[in-house]
Amino acid sequence: MASLILDFLVNGKSQTAILAACPQLQPDDIRAGPACAAVIAPIPVAAAE
Repeated sequence: MASLILDFLVNGKSQTAILAACPQLQPDDIRAGPACAAVIAPIPVAAAE
């Protein structure tokens, strides 16, 4: 479900639009989407030189 939420967010959809499209979601679910993505696919950080 996190990938669906991220897809909506990346495409500029508002929280209201996402909740209308997926009524089973709660506002907390939408806020948690990016946090879940960060755990699943962390962005590597280059070591400081």
